[in-house]
Amino acid sequence: MGFFDAINPFGYGSTVHAEAPEAPVAITADAVAVIEAAKDGAAEAVEAEAETEAAVEEAEAEAEEAEAEAEEEEEPEDPASAIKEACAATMACKSLQHHLDECAKRVDEGAHESCAEEFLLFMECVGSCAAEKIFAKLK
Repeated sequence: MGFFDAINPFGYGSTVHAEAPEAPVAITADAVAVIEAAKDGAAEAVEAEAETEAAVEEAEAEAEEAEAEAEEEEEPEDPASAIKEACAATMACKSLQHHLDECAKRVDEGAHESCAEEFLLFMECVGSCAAEKIFAKLK
């Protein structure tokens, strides 16, 4: 064992441990046929993939057209907004709206207060009035 082999036990870079190249392999007619069949199979796979991609693109285009048509159709009017407006006009909710409007006026004039309580009371009144009527329309 030489000095280089002692410091390089795995034989990296050493030509002493290199293996001799293998003899060239002769390609037979059977091997050529197998190679040609593999090429034909690969070509068919590429064609099938291209057809699949075309079908996917066509389906995506049809889906986009369907979405565009659906967007063009008019949406039905939501009855909830009309019901809530009618409930806001009732006497019970009108008084709460009056308190909310007065609070908003004071805030506009410079008062340092929040109208959150008045707003929440008004919205609770409108919501409790409208809930039964909205669900009745859904049935």
